[in-house]
Amino acid sequence: MEAATNTLRSMFPKSSADQCVSALKVNNWDLSATIDYMLAQTATEEQQVQQQVQQQVNPSIPPPPPPQTIPPPLPANVIESEEDKLLKEFLFLEQQIHINRIPTPPPYNPSTNNIKPSIAVVEKVEPISIPPPPPLPQPIVHEHQPQQEQQQEQQQEQQEKQEEEPKTRENNSLLRNITNTLKELENEVRNLVMEKKPQPNVVETVETTETVISNNNNNNDNVENIAQNNIEQLVEKVEQEQQEQEEEQEEEQEEEQENNENNNNNNSQIPNEVKVAIDQLESLFNSSLEKTEKILNELKEEITSWKIKDNVKTFTVTVRNELSDMLASLANYISPEQTQVQIQRKEAKRQELENKLKELKEHNRNLEEERRIAIEKIENKYKQQTTTTTSSGNQIPPPPPYPEENSEQ
Repeated sequence: MEAATNTLRSMFPKSSADQCVSALKVNNWDLSATIDYMLAQTATEEQQVQQQVQQQVNPSIPPPPPPQTIPPPLPANVIESEEDKLLKEFLFLEQQIHINRIPTPPPYNPSTNNIKPSIAVVEKVEPISIPPPPPLPQPIVHEHQPQQEQQQEQQQEQQEKQEEEPKTRENNSLLRNITNTLKELENEVRNLVMEKKPQPNVVETVETTETVISNNNNNNDNVENIAQNNIEQLVEKVEQEQQEQEEEQEEEQEEEQENNENNNNNNSQIPNEVKVAIDQLESLFNSSLEKTEKILNELKEEITSWKIKDNVKTFTVTVRNELSDMLASLANYISPEQTQVQIQRKEAKRQELENKLKELKEHNRNLEEERRIAIEKIENKYKQQTTTTTSSGNQIPPPPPYPEENSEQ
């Protein structure tokens, strides 16, 4: 526990001990998972700090302008009607111009006997002046128009859905009733049919009716009519098939009466052939089962030989051991743990150092005693010399220097 917290605090110095303990609790005391968790937290915190710094440095950017509302295009019907109106006005103006430009004949004078041939004078007709077409009325675009249209469309869709829900429920109930009746008819038809001759036609008709009904789910009005028509067709086909079966049975009875002996022989041979065929089919089925079992067993043996689980376990164990060793080495490097062996070694070193200190102290004492003895000897010699000089009256040379260096050595 303490080692894990120490490693986390050494790796993440900004985090406190409480944070490390809470992270370990969250990750079930798994050190590798807690390291990943703490790294992710530090990364997110750094990103937040960078974003705050950028916001402080960069000026506040104004929001983008709202998108310009483009007016919706006019429908084709409106444009065509306006063009038609313009054409009609243009034709009407042309007709009026032609009517005004026709010359009026002069009045008839009876006094004039000499009738002169009137010369046709071609008047210069001015070119037709086509007035410019009036400008098209621009549609008034309201700002809230698309929103209102969307709301109206949504309300209409909701109303349609609410109206269609009871219809769909009724149709589903009708379809279920029809399918139940069809199934009952199928069962009755199958009971009526002989064992020797199955009727594939009935099943096909039923399937066709089911497909028709499934395809016509959306046509709410025509479902009942289609179902009734299909039921009537089924009943008619069943009656026809029953009549055909009765006729065939009568013919078979006549043939059986004529050929009783041959039929008896054939009847005795048929079950034997059927038994042989059944035995062959069973043998083939059993052989195929044995082959499949062998193949599956071989596959199982191969898969077990791969030993996927063992390999995965060994790989995971090795990876975990390596990671634990790495983390332990890091922890020991950062905050080494003192084991008993290390403590004993330290105590032994301490004792050795204490012994050396004692020896050095004793050596120093011995040296001090030797020095003291030497000093006493020198002083005694000096005293003796002084006494001799005083007695003889002769001058004595000065004493030798104080032997401090020699005594220390």
